[in-house]
Amino acid sequence: MIGCFFSGENPLSHLEVAVRTDLKLALIYYRYAAFVFSMSVILLLAALFVSCSGQPQQPPAQMPPAHEAASDQPFHGQQGMPQMPPMGEQTAQNVDPRTVVEPEDVRKTYSAVSIEVKLAQSGESIAKLDIPIGGSAKVETADPNLTIEVLHFLPSFLMTDGSITSVDNNLINPAAKVKITGEQDWEGWLFGTMPDVHPYPGPKYLVLLTGAVPIEQNEPQG
Repeated sequence: MIGCFFSGENPLSHLEVAVRTDLKLALIYYRYAAFVFSMSVILLLAALFVSCSGQPQQPPAQMPPAHEAASDQPFHGQQGMPQMPPMGEQTAQNVDPRTVVEPEDVRKTYSAVSIEVKLAQSGESIAKLDIPIGGSAKVETADPNLTIEVLHFLPSFLMTDGSITSVDNNLINPAAKVKITGEQDWEGWLFGTMPDVHPYPGPKYLVLLTGAVPIEQNEPQG
């Protein structure tokens, strides 16, 4: 700067040149930084697009079949997995043409079933009966009287293409095939854990399967 005074040059002109040079360098750096940032964003978006498009589509989750869904509804204190019976060929009286196969172990384990009769409108219970399997009983408190005959009992109901049987002796999906006469003649299956499946269609009464009686409880005491 002192040299500029002695040489007769204007010192402000040198300062202006320096400032302009710095501004040009700053502008170049800014443009370069903006270019690098833009390219980085473009490359990142391209990588995300390739990553998303390259992933195979996952199949939707499959719901378990109805017979595998657990139920917490007890049947005489026991819990299990009630199996919804498929809708087979039914007659007007809910009689399925498939053969009923009662396993020998079932016949040796249970001797009777517990039936409760209620008024359909109020839900009031009017009778509780233990009816022997293969036997019948009359509900005299009903008007008209009902006669209930128990044809078969399966503690773990299973329906196949050709037969109806029990998986085992556990009260998992108990069902009783009954024949009811009186208010309305009807033959069909009553399900302990699913009373709304194929219920007795009488307009005045509800007939419910509420339990099973093991053979040892029915044996006479010595």
